[in-house]
Amino acid sequence: MMLSRIIRNYNPSDIDLTFLYDNNDWDIIELNYKIDGPALQEWWKQIKIDFNFMKFNFNDNADRIDMAISKEMVDKGLCGYYCGPIDGMTLAWPIERYEPLPPPTQANRSVFPEVNPDTFIDDAKILTRLNFGYFNILLETLGYDSFRQALVTTHHPRMYIRQHIDSKVLKLHIPIETNENALFHFGENKERSYHMQVGRVYILNTGDWHGTSNESDLKRSHIITRVTKNHILDLIGMSNI
Repeated sequence: MMLSRIIRNYNPSDIDLTFLYDNNDWDIIELNYKIDGPALQEWWKQIKIDFNFMKFNFNDNADRIDMAISKEMVDKGLCGYYCGPIDGMTLAWPIERYEPLPPPTQANRSVFPEVNPDTFIDDAKILTRLNFGYFNILLETLGYDSFRQALVTTHHPRMYIRQHIDSKVLKLHIPIETNENALFHFGENKERSYHMQVGRVYILNTGDWHGTSNESDLKRSHIITRVTKNHILDLIGMSNI
C-alpha cells in the first residue's frame, strides 16, 4: 500500500497550475471549505421527489447513447466499466431538458443534436428548475464556474467502477450521502483508497488511474462537476475553517 496522496490543510500559495495539471503526484485535494451537509441532503431529497424521472442509467436508457462511442471509450480505458447498478441525474445541459440525460461524450446525437462534446463544458448551464434551496447557495458561494457539466451520480449497494483514466479536466466531488465503505481507489492496482465525507468539497485528479467501490447496503451519491482551469485556483484559495 502506497502512502496517502490526499492534500488537506494546505497553504493555497503552495499549489499552482503546474502542480495541478502537469503531474500525477497527488490524488485528491480536500478544500479548506466546509459546506452544510444536512441542507444539501434536504435539496437532494426534494429533487428525488420532484425529478426522479430524470435519472439516467445505461441499462434503461441505452437508446439515448451512441453505443459504438460508448464501447470504444470503455475499450480504451477512457471511462470506467460499471459493475452493478448506477444512475445519474444531470444538472447542467445546453438547453432546458427535463428527462434522462446521458454523458455528453456518449450522447446519441440524433436524440440530442444540441450536444457538442468538444464545447459542452462551456455550453452547459444549470437547469433552472433544479436550482433552488441549498444548491443555489453552493452556486453562489463556490461560483458558477465550479459547476460546469454538473450531475449527481448514485452508486447503489455493492456497485463498483473498474480502474480507468479520464482527461486532465479536474473534477469537483461534493458528497451528499455516503458511508465509510464507499471509497475512491487510486493507482492502477488500487494502491491508495480514500473515503470522502459529507460536508466537505474535493478536487480529484482523474487524469491518473482511479475507480470506486461501495461495499455497503447503502447508496452513495455525489455531485460531480468539471471545473474550468481559470477558476480552479479561486476554489483552492477559499477558506471558512
